Amino acid sequence: MREIIKECLETLGECTDDITDETDMIDEFGLDSVAIINIISMLEERLGFEIPDITEFVTNLNSFGKLAIYLEKVTVNEKGSSGDGTICV
Repeated sequence: MREIIKECLETLGECTDDITDETDMIDEFGLDSVAIINIISMLEERLGFEIPDITEFVTNLNSFGKLAIYLEKVTVNEKGSSGDGTICV
């Protein structure tokens, strides 16, 4: 997941060489609302589903590591979903 996020940032022209799990992506990269929408769109396209909670996504932009964990959880939930919002076990 971290590599996918890095690829999205690089597509926006950002250098991700020194990114760590503690990197605050809004402060470090100066992401504005347009950049955030572009990242969301790129991630949705790469992951094959819509990000279910944009507010939580944006909240997690303050940490690269938190964002990766959030997206990993969302991906697991989406892949295990029966399509009606319930999780298949």
